Amino acid sequence: MGRGRHSTLRDSGVIHFHMGGKTHILMPGDSLEIPAGVAHYFWNESAEEAHTIQRFYPALEIDGFFKCYFAFARNGMLNSKGLPSLLRMSRPMLKYQNEIRTVNPPWAVQKAVFTVLAPVAEMLGYKKTYE
Repeated sequence: MGRGRHSTLRDSGVIHFHMGGKTHILMPGDSLEIPAGVAHYFWNESAEEAHTIQRFYPALEIDGFFKCYFAFARNGMLNSKGLPSLLRMSRPMLKYQNEIRTVNPPWAVQKAVFTVLAPVAEMLGYKKTYE
């Protein structure tokens, strides 16, 4: 949140974006502009792989967040819903708070939880970022 993003679907698959109370279904070649500060999320309902090209502007350090998240995936650190634990995610979410935030709960609640968990995560050896 807080940054504009333009997402373009290419090659294959279908992606669903939810934003502003409405679900947008993007087919190959479709695009969607997401205004700065608008909460949104996306998913692939199909077993078919989908590919997107997403541009973030201003980009800030968003690439670091996604490198971190993909490292979690590669190393088996995600649950069955594709999410890392709150403890593991606490340090990266504080580090990348200007780039990305989850939709719920409100940021003030998230920041309070991450701030409490981050020192514990650090003691356990969890990093702010992963490659």
